[in-house]
This record gives sequence, C-alpha cells and structure tokens, in this order.
Amino acid sequence: MKAKEPNQKSAALQDTLRAVAAFEQILEAIPNDRLALEGLFEAHSRAGNRKQAEDYLLRLAACVIEEEDIQGAAFALERIHTLGSKAAAVADLDKKLEVLAARQGPATTAAPAEHARRRAIDITAELTLAWDLVQAGELTEDDYANVVHDLSENLSKNVAVPVTVVHALHDRGFKALERILCYLSVRSGLPLINVARFEVQREAGTLLSLDYMRRRGAIVFDLMNKDALVAVLNPLDKELLEDVRKQTGRNCHFYVVSPESYDACLASITKLLEETGTAR
Repeated sequence: MKAKEPNQKSAALQDTLRAVAAFEQILEAIPNDRLALEGLFEAHSRAGNRKQAEDYLLRLAACVIEEEDIQGAAFALERIHTLGSKAAAVADLDKKLEVLAARQGPATTAAPAEHARRRAIDITAELTLAWDLVQAGELTEDDYANVVHDLSENLSKNVAVPVTVVHALHDRGFKALERILCYLSVRSGLPLINVARFEVQREAGTLLSLDYMRRRGAIVFDLMNKDALVAVLNPLDKELLEDVRKQTGRNCHFYVVSPESYDACLASITKLLEETGTAR
C-alpha cells in the first residue's frame, strides 16, 4: 500500500493542476464567475498555495457583496475566518460580509440561492474529461475553451438535463461527436448503447431520483434480474460509477450513451414518474 502513495499523490496533484487550468479558462471568458473563483480557492487551498487561495477568496467575497447574496456571504465569511488572514483588505471584506450575512432570516433560508444550486452541481469530472480529450487529440484547444465556457454558462441556466462535455459538444453541433463517444467507449471498456429504444419500467426508473438523473448524468434504463443497467454520459468518472452503485444498492452494468439518447430516455422516465405520481 505504501508503495502506491507517491503515485496517488502525483495523480492528486495532476487533478488539481487540471482543475486550476480549467477554472482559469472559465475566468478568461467570465471574469467574475463565482463557481470558477470558488474552485480556484479550493484547489489552491488543497495545494497549500495560501497567497493564491487568499486572492481568489477575496475576489469571490467581492462578487458576493456586489450581488448582495446573503447565503453566499455566509459561505465566504466561513472561509475567510478559516483562512485567518490579518490583511487589511481581508478585514474590510470580513466586515461587509458580516453585515450582509446578518440579513439572513427565515424567508431567505426557505429556498436555496442560485449560487447554492450552482455549487450543488460539481463539474470537476467534466472539466477533467475535457482536458483528457485535448491530451488524446480528440479536441483542439479552441474546442476545449468553448466547452469550458459552455459548462460554466450552463450551470447558471435552469436546465433539466446534466451539464456535461458531450451535451456541450452536441449543442455546438460538433461534427466528430460520434468519434468522441467511440473514444469514451474504448477508453472505459464500456459498450455504447441507445437507451431511447428502451421502454423504462417504473421499478428501474425509480432507482435514482429525477434530480440525480438531471444533475449527475446517470440513468437506470432496465433491469437484468436484480442487476441495474445504467447509462452514463461520462464513463471515465469513477466516483460517479461508485456512487450509482451505492444509490441503487444493486450490482450495476454500465454503458456509454449519447446526449440525445440520454435526454430522450430521461424525458420518458420523467413522464412515467409524473403520471404514476412517483417522481422524487
């Protein structure tokens, strides 16, 4: 086990570097994107880059104050206190955040803020996938920049489908999307399937919640005895595959799916669950 630790640390470092590069790309397109600012703060904090972490946290706090986001203020205030900086700029923002956070009451806690909704959708795995596709020669750097920009923008939209690389490519009319899907199938060792052809039964359709299917990009489209047949949009996201196993409590067989096929299947399941009153 100890022999693997250096490799594990190296992999973690590479993941952090990829996340930093992706979030910086977002900031180039959207300078005050709060998801990117928060992501850069977290990434630099994990890497021990205190000065960079503080800089991004201050930018995030300034955005929260400008937008008068009460719930965002509570989050930023907690992080600033954890940082423990005595810099004058930090102290000034700290006071403004405390004033803003103090305005929080029952009316504001009843419904989550838009920032809270955005943070609930973690696109780190999608950013990593986009970079992997560049490294594999499947995407150009311009394609990558466009995808990262679209991922960030889609987080702010109230869409009923997952925020994924393949959705971004599909929406841009990317001509080689089929090649990308074949690459994902070969790389993951999972077969490519058209789930739109399946008539999903209620038992399968209710193993995952609608919210989960809309956020995470995984859908149970059929059962084989008690095993779940699951279509995923990012088969390289190992954490997603493991989480689906935990969520369903079943032995799972995974497949790669196109965004159009996924969306059609999701629409069918949504209709089924709404008609039977079992949507959750």
